[in-house]
Amino acid sequence: MNRAALIVDDDADIRTGLSLILRKNEVECGFAASAQEALEILKHQHFGLVFTDLKMPEMDGLELLRVIKKRWPKTIVIVITGFGSIETAVEAMSAGAYHYITKPFFNNEILITLERALYEQELTDELIYLRAEVEKKYSFHNLIGRDRQMLEVFELVRKVSASTVPVLIRGESGTGKELVARAIHYLSDRKKKRFLGLNTAALPDTLLEAELFGVRKGAFTGADMDREGLFVQVTGGTLFLDEIGSMSPLFQSKLLRALQEGEIIPLGTTNPISVDVRILAAANLELEEALRSRHFREDLYFRLNVVEIHIPPLRDRIEDIPLLVEHLI
Repeated sequence: MNRAALIVDDDADIRTGLSLILRKNEVECGFAASAQEALEILKHQHFGLVFTDLKMPEMDGLELLRVIKKRWPKTIVIVITGFGSIETAVEAMSAGAYHYITKPFFNNEILITLERALYEQELTDELIYLRAEVEKKYSFHNLIGRDRQMLEVFELVRKVSASTVPVLIRGESGTGKELVARAIHYLSDRKKKRFLGLNTAALPDTLLEAELFGVRKGAFTGADMDREGLFVQVTGGTLFLDEIGSMSPLFQSKLLRALQEGEIIPLGTTNPISVDVRILAAANLELEEALRSRHFREDLYFRLNVVEIHIPPLRDRIEDIPLLVEHLI
């Protein structure tokens, strides 16, 4: 993680004051009195963070922001603005600024913003690392197992990854259902798009609907802004729904409609949104009981279960135990 910040401001007092706060929190600081000087510095030295004033002569902070996001998109930019330029600050946020701070600023405000920005940077670095690891870990041949049953699973994973049909992954808790789902995604043509998973048993109906389909401001108490659901966030990619047997019949009907129509309706609106998502679902071995008792819709079951992959428990594939121990050590 890069704990270096470039402070860009034509006011030397602002540069000094901000650097004192940052250095107390182990952040190395560089300085530029203008946007042009900042760009020259950035050509030769990498900074994870840039604090820039908006109002500067010649090239202003907004233009600097746009250049930085174009040339160094991973750099986190925090803008500093006077009280009278909030509208410009909002414009800066739309252009890719991480946050804005108004003058005069307070130590706590800087520290909170810094902490969040560094955390964001850490997540970005981790994501880059994980994407590189994914190519190795989920390249099919690196899936752990040599038992005949698991080799059959691997072969089925290879086949279904070449299609876009829904897959139902069955198995006891801890057998690696999400691992198989990720392998299918990263072997497929959708691997450059997002993979997101959700345990549907963890949320009540309203929150589950909001999480998957999205919510519009004012839809319910606490919905103070529009939020896109996972179906929209993962457009072009793969959505993994775990523990589908726990979904209520009411929500099952809404999910079925989304799958049939290829569109979702966020909470708080009647306007549908078209989506392009591959669904991978998982359930434990009790799903048949839910079908028999009609707690789980048969039509949804067949919609999700175009192809079924059953993952055997480790006790039924003793041959894999030494291999897994070696892998974990």
